Amino acid sequence: VDEDKEASLSDALRTPAFRSLFIASFLGLSVGTSLLGFVEPLGDASGLSGAALAQGTLLANCFGRVVVGLAYDVWFRYIPSQRVFFALIGSMAIAYFFLILYTFTGGSFLLWLGCLAAVFLYGSSPPVIAAFIKDYFSAGLNGTVLGLHHLSIALGNFVFMWALGPTQTRTSEGFLRPLRGAFICSMF
Repeated sequence: VDEDKEASLSDALRTPAFRSLFIASFLGLSVGTSLLGFVEPLGDASGLSGAALAQGTLLANCFGRVVVGLAYDVWFRYIPSQRVFFALIGSMAIAYFFLILYTFTGGSFLLWLGCLAAVFLYGSSPPVIAAFIKDYFSAGLNGTVLGLHHLSIALGNFVFMWALGPTQTRTSEGFLRPLRGAFICSMF
């Protein structure tokens, strides 16, 4: 953690911390936004209740925010926020791996597990990102850096859906490309 956090915006944008945040958000977190966007049609196309899968992911997202926020305040504060942040991104890759396995096996358990885990971890990111920004940027830049972080997620979601969005939503095969793409993006 940089002790001298007072810097201009242009200085902050050139730091390794900002580049790491922007790239991880653009590649790793944006696919969570995409998954939230197509989880209901994915469930329907897989022969499950898409509405139930969407409700489950909504609850997992909210639960992730509260549980990890509390855990960070109680236990994780002794671990650098950068490590916790990148552990979340790495864990999302594992969750997307379950979705990749689902594309090969078709097991509904893997679909539920992958979706709930990925969205729980995606929901877990805001409290950790806030701690990361607090640790690496001056207080006067926290809001701007947070806004740029959200912009990188939105841009990443746009690019991801444009390049790797579902080819069709009537059958689960139409979701092969975005689920595999989500796994690959979360690996970076």
